[in-house]
Amino acid sequence: MKIERFNFSGADLPYSQAVRVGGFVYTAGASIGAPGDDIETQTVKTIEYLANVLQQAGTDLQHVIKAGVFLADLDEWGRFNDTWKRYFPSDKPVRTTTEVGKFHGHTRIEIDFIAVAPGG
Repeated sequence: MKIERFNFSGADLPYSQAVRVGGFVYTAGASIGAPGDDIETQTVKTIEYLANVLQQAGTDLQHVIKAGVFLADLDEWGRFNDTWKRYFPSDKPVRTTTEVGKFHGHTRIEIDFIAVAPGG
């Protein structure tokens, strides 16, 4: 089975940003935000970043079937979830959401996706 590894950033990363194998694309976990960003802003930035990774790997958010969500503080779950619903209003992927405690720096959330690759 063919395995394609993607690094779209151009940086020398110690991991792949996405891997396409069979009919699926798996993304690395991502957390995008700046100091002072609230959970809603970091959620939007992270989902938009991952949407771009998926698109470059040949799929999109509508084909996401599984998501892993890691929150620094589960008390922010409601605000995160309200933001999430804007991206997945009807075709909702299965999702695991867990509190992991403190991340490095200002990070409040990390997300990874598994998506079906159309025609894969």
